[in-house]
Amino acid sequence: MKAHRIPRWPPHVMRHTAASWLVQASVSLYEVQMLLGHEDPRTTQRYAHLMPGAHDAVRRAWSARNDHARATHDVP
Repeated sequence: MKAHRIPRWPPHVMRHTAASWLVQASVSLYEVQMLLGHEDPRTTQRYAHLMPGAHDAVRRAWSARNDHARATHDVP
């Protein structure tokens, strides 16, 4: 009978997951940056797309565009 094993994840994966969850919970990127010890804010920016509402402007733009959608070129 095989022993049940608890999955083991490298510390970097756990750190990345924790940071992702914090950003998804609306913790500011600045606070996440301080917690992770990133010297350069650009390092923490990789999590920005996970912020609630991060893509709202894109969704609004596509929604408005779809209301008036028209091909901009002929398709052969």
